[in-house]
Amino acid sequence: MSAITAFENMKKHAAKIELPKFYKEDLDIDFNILKKYQNRKYVWMLREAGSLLLPLGIGANPFMFEFYIKNDSTCRFFMVNGFDETEFKELKVNEVEKLISQMPIEFGLIDCADDLINKVEKVLTDRNIASSGFSTVDYGTEPLHWRDWLNFFEGNNDLMEKVMRRAIKMLDDFSNRKPCRA
Repeated sequence: MSAITAFENMKKHAAKIELPKFYKEDLDIDFNILKKYQNRKYVWMLREAGSLLLPLGIGANPFMFEFYIKNDSTCRFFMVNGFDETEFKELKVNEVEKLISQMPIEFGLIDCADDLINKVEKVLTDRNIASSGFSTVDYGTEPLHWRDWLNFFEGNNDLMEKVMRRAIKMLDDFSNRKPCRA
């Protein structure tokens, strides 16, 4: 299946449950997100006044989801399991909270500094991650800029703040290890 077919299925589902009632153009923004991040898992929020599609496992800021969970009783959440999804399983709030807090890096699988640096750089080069609602920064992605990124994410993106704290600590741990013997 393609992004276009997946989006058509999403529009049918939205019409079936009669959400959103207002700001239906948010669905077009969801389509742009779907095209950018392609065939992956998403949490999709539909509410009376709009929708929001959050790609999982990339470091996207879950702030808007968290805000609407607390402040909009019309929200309904659905799992989008890639382009083949047609059923859109409805999620409970606790399931949504767990999914949107997934880190974009599997730190437990990293065994060397180069791998860590490559994974962090990949996340930081995504402009959707490297910006907040009103500002974008243009720090380098090299480790010497990681504390700048941490400062940028503090108070703006709790998920990426955790990622950067863990990456900085892990890099420090790698640099303090004795070299491996052959």
